[in-house]
Amino acid sequence: MRRLLVLVALVLAACSSSGSTASVSPGATRSPSASAAPTATPGATPTSPADLPVTPVDFSCRLPVVWSTTDNSGMTLQGASIAFPTAQLAEDPAGTMHSRLVEGDFATTATPILRGDGVVPFYDRAYSRWVPARKSQALPDGSGYAYVTWNAQSGIFAAHVVDVATASSRDFSLPTGFNPFVADYDVSGVYLVGGSALGGPGEGVWLLNPKTGAVKEIGHIHQVWAVRDGYAWVGRLDPRDTTVYPPSELALANSLVRINLATGAETVWFYRPGVYPWLLGLA
Repeated sequence: MRRLLVLVALVLAACSSSGSTASVSPGATRSPSASAAPTATPGATPTSPADLPVTPVDFSCRLPVVWSTTDNSGMTLQGASIAFPTAQLAEDPAGTMHSRLVEGDFATTATPILRGDGVVPFYDRAYSRWVPARKSQALPDGSGYAYVTWNAQSGIFAAHVVDVATASSRDFSLPTGFNPFVADYDVSGVYLVGGSALGGPGEGVWLLNPKTGAVKEIGHIHQVWAVRDGYAWVGRLDPRDTTVYPPSELALANSLVRINLATGAETVWFYRPGVYPWLLGLA
């Protein structure tokens, strides 16, 4: 199983006098100082901090980056790389991906043509290809990925399971009643998460068989932020929090909880009253 690093961004949701002590290990409390705050001397010139020493490195690497442009024909995503340590940006001629309005997806100009939802493309190092889908939608070895499209005319969602080497795709119509997207793809199958109003029938996690297209619901789970390795990370509002939150269209949350999709066991990974956490990603 891949070792995970959870990145959480904290957004202050309310300026309440209620405690803001986290359940994570607390830091040391600074003792108040009896001395008065220093007063700036008139006419004094502030000194700039000294530059940190530069240490030469004996290696080089490239960081994949993507940007987007929009015109009357739609959106174009362009893959490129930033070289280290030279800090040079180089556009990749094979990294262009154009939106297709009728199909509701993106397609590469490089062949064989790969198609995807284009949310956050990634560079598949194992196959030296730009993939118009998120890294979380791909198999760990990069050999395949999955994405979902919506047909505006029929109103039907379809799942597409793609082989990167050949660009061949298996396409399956999805059941109605939920607004799905691909959250993870591993040996167990393609994990779909449904978006819906809080508590609505479309919320939950489903597992798609990438060979047959069969879909089964794993759990009717609310506020799913991510799925990885058979676990779901969800936002929860811990009732111990007495903060009075301002009105919001978002469902309230002050904790990050991991749910074992096989057993239903829950583990609180993070809790802080008065703060709304955002899960940035799993690495």
